[in-house]
Amino acid sequence: PLAPNEVARVREADIQYFAVDCRPAAARAQGAFPTAYALDPAALADPEALGKALATFDAVRGRVHLVLLGRGERHLQEMYHFQRAAAGEAARAAAEDES
Repeated sequence: PLAPNEVARVREADIQYFAVDCRPAAARAQGAFPTAYALDPAALADPEALGKALATFDAVRGRVHLVLLGRGERHLQEMYHFQRAAAGEAARAAAEDES
């Protein structure tokens, strides 16, 4: 992953695209883009980890297009269903905490 000072350099360079590699570590080990920001897919199911990852992009917000690198459409569908299930569980837990 890029350090905060590296993200700032991206902003200063006034580039148009920012690559985010959303593949698991094992897939990145087989070949990776050296300048891409690595976002572990597990972070999508963990609200705290996802919040930290999204905060990383604040420095480039409105200045670049994000390019998401993944494993393909089938995998995205799996991640979508996994994320919806995790969100449902989180909502149920929050409702239980309120009662």
